[in-house]
Parts: sequence; C-alpha cells; structure tokens
Amino acid sequence: MKKIRRIFFFNNTWSARKKIRKRDKKNYFAWVIWWVLKWQKALIAITSIFLFIILSIFLIAKTIFGPRYTLATILIDPESKIEYNNPLLFLAVQESFLWKNYFLMRWWWDRRIKDELMQSFPHINELEIELIDDQIAQVTIFYNAPTIIFLLPEQRRFASFNEWLFLLWDEDFIDTDAPVIELPRYTQSLENIDGIFFMLWEQQLVDIYNTIFDVLWEENVFEFIYLPWWERLFVTYKWKRLFFDLTKDINTQLAKLINVENHYENFERLVELDLWSLDDVIIR
Repeated sequence: MKKIRRIFFFNNTWSARKKIRKRDKKNYFAWVIWWVLKWQKALIAITSIFLFIILSIFLIAKTIFGPRYTLATILIDPESKIEYNNPLLFLAVQESFLWKNYFLMRWWWDRRIKDELMQSFPHINELEIELIDDQIAQVTIFYNAPTIIFLLPEQRRFASFNEWLFLLWDEDFIDTDAPVIELPRYTQSLENIDGIFFMLWEQQLVDIYNTIFDVLWEENVFEFIYLPWWERLFVTYKWKRLFFDLTKDINTQLAKLINVENHYENFERLVELDLWSLDDVIIR
C-alpha cells in the first residue's frame, strides 16, 4: 500500500513538470522600439515644443531681459528742462524708472508709474520714455498749461493748475500766455501762497480776469492786482486806479465805470475810482 502511494505521487509530480513550458524572456528593447515607432509623431512634436520653449527662454533672457535693457541711467529731455526746470520733479521721474527692465516697464508698469507721478505733480500732462542706448533712456515731460500765473513782489512766480500751486523759476517758459495776476506787497514775505483759493476758486478768478479784459480792452489795462483773503482787486485802467469788490457782481461795477467814463466830463483827470464801496462811484 505504501508503494502504491509513492508511485502515484511520483507520477503526479512528473506529469505536472512535463506540462510546464519554458517561456522566452521578453525582449524589452524591441518593445521600446515598437512603442517609439507607434508614437513617433507625437514624440517629435513634444520634443520640438520643448526645445522651442527652452530656446525661447534662452533668447529672451539674452535679449529682451538682458542687462542692456535694465535702465541704469535716466535722462530728462533738454526741452522739458527749458520749459519747466524743477529738480525735485526730475529726481522723482528718474527714481520712478531707474533699475527697471525697459520692456517690462513699457508692458506692465508704464501707466501706473505715470499716474503716480501725475498725482504728485498734477501739472504733468504726459510722459514719454525712449531707450537711446544700452541701459540709458530719455524721458520727455509734457506739461499742462497753467490756469493762472501769480506774480509776487521781487518777481517771484507761482502757477496754478486745477488749484494746485507750483513755483516757477526765472528761466521757466511754461506757457507764458497764461493770465498773470499780481499780488500785493504783503505777500513778499510768504514762502508759499497755499490757501489763495480759500475764498475765490481758481476758475472764478479766471472768469473775473477775462470779463475785465474783455470789457476794458487788454491794451487799456496795465495792472491787475488781486488782494487774496480780502477779495479785493486793483486795476490800472487808462492810468487810473480802479477798486473792485470781488464779493459783488463784477459786471455791475464795470457798468458803473463805463457810465462815469461816458458821462463825466472830467474823466480824463481822474486818478482813482472806487467801484466797491457804495452804490455811487467815489472818484478822486
């Protein structure tokens, strides 16, 4: 009985071994070749795109974003200096553009930088920046025409634009056609004239100025002196000093002047005409 079991076990094992076939080892190299051939177009496209991106990054880094386009020197256009020479303004412009990439600045930062400068210096109308050499750019500044030019004693000048006041230097030529309003002697010691529009706005002064010159004719008026914080005005008309009250209707006061000139026989001999005090004109 033992022999039969052993023979059966031996036969079963030998039979199982005999059925197992020996498999060939898989050829991975051939599989890779097959896969590459199958996807070769996609692989070529992906490789080309990858190489293009790498090459583009390299070229951009060497050209557009190269050191030569980093602004190390900012020049101010000479014409901008002649028109309005303000070192503080030029310093602010230079600091705003300095050490920035020229192309990045033009694409993303340009408008923001200009808006910030215009907020600090409202009389700036526009700025243009141009690359003129490696790391060197030139900025041209365009200015808004002043609304009024205030002439203080000792020929000091302040200009206003949208009620923002700024000092004018002797050599500045920023729109010399703006209305010139003189200020009295008591402003000589003032370092600035901030608050001059406290009672009368800028446009109100311009309207009064234009009305007087339109009625009296520009060639007949030799002085136009405004007394700030008093709302009074002195005008020299045909060598006669006129006194106006700017809290009252200017046209009514001009009408009184014209009436005197047309009906008073000794008008040419008059030296002063007080148009502000009473309903009647006080003459001397």
